[in-house]
Amino acid sequence: ESKIKDAGIPLLMPDRPRPIRSPAHIARLRKLFRGYDLVHVQLFPAQLWVALAAITMGKSAPILFTTEQNTHNTRRDIPAFHPIDRLMYSRYDHIAAISDGTRDAMTTYLPETAGRISVVHNGIDPRRFTESGSPEERAQLFPQVPATTPLLLCIGRLEPQKDFPNLLRAFAQVPSAHLAIVGIGPLQAELEALAQTLAIQDCVHFLGRRNDIPALLRNADGYVQASKWEGFGIAAVEAMASGLPLVITDVPGLREVVADAGMHVPSGNPDALAGAINRLLTSVDQRDRLSRRARERAQMFSIGASADAYKSLYERLLIGRQSVKNRA
Repeated sequence: ESKIKDAGIPLLMPDRPRPIRSPAHIARLRKLFRGYDLVHVQLFPAQLWVALAAITMGKSAPILFTTEQNTHNTRRDIPAFHPIDRLMYSRYDHIAAISDGTRDAMTTYLPETAGRISVVHNGIDPRRFTESGSPEERAQLFPQVPATTPLLLCIGRLEPQKDFPNLLRAFAQVPSAHLAIVGIGPLQAELEALAQTLAIQDCVHFLGRRNDIPALLRNADGYVQASKWEGFGIAAVEAMASGLPLVITDVPGLREVVADAGMHVPSGNPDALAGAINRLLTSVDQRDRLSRRARERAQMFSIGASADAYKSLYERLLIGRQSVKNRA
């Protein structure tokens, strides 16, 4: 919020009715939309209320644009939601998918969206990840980790999607290394107990929520992610920008983002994950090669490129709407 205001962008924070799923949103949105030509919507149920508000406005509704964030959506597994989603997405003039995998998941679910969906990758500011770590900084950030011990980092919410249990089972097969996990979530107590059961509690460190991600990354030796699914994988991009070699699960989103900048293993296979980590830690040549490729590939995912892509889509939609009005 403060960054938006500092950039001089007007920010409207309307009071929202309770609960967030209340249809009372529709009337408020109708009133709000009268001053805008294009509305970009994020996430459900906001997508639904905006679509319904636009339907009730008829031809006076603004252009609607939304971003699809994930390859895995639990609504798609519930038949009752299918007609709701079909109606909702039919009202959007264009959809941006954050990866090829996200686009493919959407067009498989609703084939009629194929003609109005584009891929716009998420982006980072690579300038935040250009500094190098130091022994002094590493000792301050990771006091439990000996200076000469390899340190792997993983960033993510402690939720089932990230499959931390299999990451811990894999790490139990990795000798003489430490793992730092950044993130919070409902599985923390369960994961800490599993680390105890696996007898790796002394070399696995739960760091919680952190605001010094660039510093943590530049002082690690590698990055690992065991996700069951990912829409994109922004943490992996940040790790690549920091020059870390990666070991990831071969799932859409991560596969597309990392490509040849990391080692890919099947999801849900701790033995394969452990084998890849051990190969990475024992091969200096492979680490160096992947590190160089990671920095190169991260340049593809800049926030500037993402902003330019959205700007181009907005302009195309607005010009198209104006052309229709002129013909009318």
